[in-house]
Amino acid sequence: MSNAGIIIQGTKDGFKTLYVSPQLPETDKMSIGYDIRLSSPSENAISKQCYGISFSPGGKVYTIYRAMYDGPRNMAVGFLGISLFIPAGQKLSGKQIQELLNELMKTYLSYTIENKLGIQPEDWSFIEVTLQKYVFEKEPNPTTFSQGEKDAAYIFYADTELPVYFKEIYQSQYKNYRQILLVNEKERHDNNILSAIKGAEDITHKVDIENPTYQLCIQDTKTITIKVENEAIEDKQEITRETKLHVEYSKLYHIPQTYTGTYEELVKTDPSIFKVDHSERKFIVKSQSLKINKKELVINVTDEDGVVKREDISITFNKKNSAESFSVPNSTIIFDGEGITQSWIIHINGRKKYASASRVIVPEDELYGSVFFELKKRKRRFPILKKLNSPGFVLLGILALIMGLVALAITTLDPPYRNDQSTTKEEVNQSPTQSQTTHSSSATFPDPNLKRAIESYVNGMDLSLNKLNDYREQLENHPDSSYNEIYTRLINAIKLRSAINSCTDKEDIQNAYTNIPGLLDPQNDLLTLIQNNFEIFSKIDNRSGLALSTIQYKINDIRDKEAKKIKADKLRNERIEQGRQLAEDAVKATRHESLDNNPKKQPNIKPKAPQIYSLEEFATLIKRIEVRDDLDKLFEEAKMSDTEKNYYNIIKDNFSKFLKIAGREDLPTTRLFIRIDLLKHQF
Repeated sequence: MSNAGIIIQGTKDGFKTLYVSPQLPETDKMSIGYDIRLSSPSENAISKQCYGISFSPGGKVYTIYRAMYDGPRNMAVGFLGISLFIPAGQKLSGKQIQELLNELMKTYLSYTIENKLGIQPEDWSFIEVTLQKYVFEKEPNPTTFSQGEKDAAYIFYADTELPVYFKEIYQSQYKNYRQILLVNEKERHDNNILSAIKGAEDITHKVDIENPTYQLCIQDTKTITIKVENEAIEDKQEITRETKLHVEYSKLYHIPQTYTGTYEELVKTDPSIFKVDHSERKFIVKSQSLKINKKELVINVTDEDGVVKREDISITFNKKNSAESFSVPNSTIIFDGEGITQSWIIHINGRKKYASASRVIVPEDELYGSVFFELKKRKRRFPILKKLNSPGFVLLGILALIMGLVALAITTLDPPYRNDQSTTKEEVNQSPTQSQTTHSSSATFPDPNLKRAIESYVNGMDLSLNKLNDYREQLENHPDSSYNEIYTRLINAIKLRSAINSCTDKEDIQNAYTNIPGLLDPQNDLLTLIQNNFEIFSKIDNRSGLALSTIQYKINDIRDKEAKKIKADKLRNERIEQGRQLAEDAVKATRHESLDNNPKKQPNIKPKAPQIYSLEEFATLIKRIEVRDDLDKLFEEAKMSDTEKNYYNIIKDNFSKFLKIAGREDLPTTRLFIRIDLLKHQF
């Protein structure tokens, strides 16, 4: 049952309440209506009417006013007000409100003569009968609206606008006034009802009833950006019902979320984060939780024969400069949040079958979602050792050991004859310092891997300075002259590593050329690379802790990226210039046509865009490459997609390695592209 009700007030022997619906809440009875007469009302206002909108603690109030005589008080100018109270949460349409008020006023006037109140007694039963004709609907998003303390403001309305004013009652411009009077615009002259009742201010042009303004309230300005026509707007700015909003939620390392629409459309889309407060005329945008950004990388491991069996390898990864390692059971790694932008090391343990491999990656840079490794099979060394474990070889070894011990005992007990007088002239003339060195039982034999390690350093340049100095100490304490050459190479390697670690400018590199004689080709190549690209070299962090081959890779990688960027910028500028030239040519052609007064305008024929290669067509061309000149002969850059250009540049930068891809003419397309992608990681 609805608590909607009617209150009738007027000047019948002075201002008084004439009728109150019994179901009307007590708190609302006391706040509805008041004496709105001017101290000196004009009699010219008699029979003039207007409407009013006001608010009570429990709902909204719609009133129809009429200027009338107070019959019992010597026909003083007064008024009659019939008010409809509708509680919050219920509603009638604007048209129904207008009809209800007009019907009540018309019926009441039948108890009056010539606009005189108090002439005849009333039968109030008509009020509830009339009220029961209307069905009050449920109001979505019910709200309350507090009224101000100023006297009534007034608005002049057109006939078709009155139902809209009754519907859109929550206007921010209403908040300072006790009520809003609605006067027909046909009565803008001096003899309207405003000459008899209190109306403080005309706010007609301050209210856009069709498109009211709302204040934007953004709860979290750090994560929420709102744009109107691609221009960002700030918190507390005003918007209207027709304003199209683009709301974007964004946070570092999270997936952004966007919404577009008017505030009414946004509320329907997600009422949990968008809310309209009609009483305060605010559109509230709340914060929300965003999903963390994730990137999945698939680890593809192959050898020269095809895909490697997963059980033959193990995959782990760890953050760069971190000792904590994580296993990869299913060849897929999912990075999330900040981890997508960080450096990680992926390590493939080849176990017994393959040589292990590692690579530093940054997930966000892996555009294709895959990381490729091609493992080399381990070479089977010393197969004879398997036979040495057989029983026959074991027995043979024991017999050889016994025979050796017997021979040693005989030699010790009965040394061979020695002629002390048979010393040669050469031996007599040798000084103690020039005597030939021999192995002593107390001498420490160097690390058996020393020669191989030094050679590996020369070729791969992967030993640290500390390790080099360890080998140096072993060689300095070892008198065997057979190590002299490797000792010299070791000293050069130490000087080279020290020079690279401490260099601050190109002059230091030049000094290394001069001060270190006998450098090998790989070492000279590295010094040349550093000297020619010193600015890039100086940007590499933690250089002293990196293998020299890693430094070499980083310089080449950065240089290649910068070269590609320069090339891309050049291509973009060329395209811009081409577009500008086409525009100028079009303008010139138009002017020429105008001067010739040619009525028939020639169509602006745009150059047809070249057809892009399909991946199969692109792969077929790749398989036809035999010499470097084929790169320019076979391919048209305009026909290549971005992915195809990437493969083209890899081939161009690694052409000698490309030619070594075995059987490339017969490889499937996907397999061919994998092998090409791996070229940029080979040294």
